[in-house]
Amino acid sequence: MIQQGLGDPWPDEVHPAAQPFLQGHLIESPPFAYAADLRYPVWRLTRTLAAETAEDERGVEVVELDEEYRPPYGIITSQSCDLTEEDREPNQPWFGVYPVYKVATDAKLLNRDYIYRLDPPDLDEGRGLPT
Repeated sequence: MIQQGLGDPWPDEVHPAAQPFLQGHLIESPPFAYAADLRYPVWRLTRTLAAETAEDERGVEVVELDEEYRPPYGIITSQSCDLTEEDREPNQPWFGVYPVYKVATDAKLLNRDYIYRLDPPDLDEGRGLPT
């Protein structure tokens, strides 16, 4: 469905650039953007942007974080077939990347059922992320 709204095929360089990536790969210092509704700011950055925007001009904005505020890593959550779209024309891959943060091994956060470690506890130091 989403492909119906796309325009021209992406440049030829996109497919070979996307080819090495798979679902679950980690990316160091990924670009990070989100949609924010400045009418209902909930995060400090969104509140700051709302304060700098006239009330009658506030709405949904795409906010890209400056490099200093980006998460240290991102994990590719798109299915591998969506990254390369080998069977579709035009070839327009989709990437979903979500933030990944390092936490201390004794962090209470790790006691929650919905938090998953990306490195097993017995993995040697410095071996948890691909180079």
